[in-house]
Amino acid sequence: MRRAAAILPTALVLVSSACYSYVPVTGTPVPGQEIALVVTDRGRVALNERLEPEIDELRGTLVRKTDSSYTLAMKQTVTLRRTTSTWAGESLSVASAFVGTVRRRELSRSRSWLVAGGAAAAVVAFIATRSFLDGNTSVETDPSKPPTGPGPASVRIPVSFPFRSH
Repeated sequence: MRRAAAILPTALVLVSSACYSYVPVTGTPVPGQEIALVVTDRGRVALNERLEPEIDELRGTLVRKTDSSYTLAMKQTVTLRRTTSTWAGESLSVASAFVGTVRRRELSRSRSWLVAGGAAAAVVAFIATRSFLDGNTSVETDPSKPPTGPGPASVRIPVSFPFRSH
């Protein structure tokens, strides 16, 4: 039970994040929108001192957009190697010249259905294995056959010794 309680929060995070994707923004993003700023090579060099090296994306909630910059309440950074760092909503302003593409976070219906189907299959498998493995499910009562299934069982090992009586 403790293992399930430890795994559940991790599974929920994976499931909830798997249902979203980032798609290109058409037009101007609006404050309050979850966005990802894809950083240019020039931006990577300029932001290297403030952020981790090889930065690729800055993800967060758009606080303000001007002609010259984006201000985000940061949630996550993603490097070129796809490693991530989680932020706690700190404010970060980035010059528009350092941004190549702006993407918005959107619910992905196909991923959501895929995750829901996988979760349903996992629940069915869990229930099925628990009902079949709860005890000895053998209907045979022949004492010459060893018991089957999990649980305490005696093991009979036939041993014959080649003793000769003289």
